[in-house]
Amino acid sequence: MGNATLALLDEPQGIPLRSQMYRYRYAINVEGHGGWADRLYHLLLSPQLVFAQDLPMRTWYEQAGLQHGVTHIAVDSGLRNLTASVRSARARGREPARRMVARAQQVVLPLSLVRTQTANPNPNPDPNPGSSGAHVHRWHTTVRAGAIAAL
Repeated sequence: MGNATLALLDEPQGIPLRSQMYRYRYAINVEGHGGWADRLYHLLLSPQLVFAQDLPMRTWYEQAGLQHGVTHIAVDSGLRNLTASVRSARARGREPARRMVARAQQVVLPLSLVRTQTANPNPNPDPNPGSSGAHVHRWHTTVRAGAIAAL
């Protein structure tokens, strides 16, 4: 291996989450240490069928109607059944996956609007993207508009 190849391995080019949403049919949510990340929340708003670890800890939005097999596919916390779960989802076809994605968005999208209002109560939000609630709202609305067609 040459130095150029080694350099690429040391600094792999990432694919932004938004680009991944329309490139891949499935997303896997693997929690970090402690299970408090909000990536699952964003993935459930994406056009992808989400495979999520079944962990004992639950986040605030998981208690709002998320159901294994209805809004996402639960996999073992050690991911031991991940391959079997993906094979099963592929065998069932796209239509069941589309229904699951649509149901996940129905549950999570109203929560994103609550989150937006909490994050930015200003009725005239800053149009510049950033960490403002306006950005969160625009992103979720954009995802929702084309989500089902992409799966």
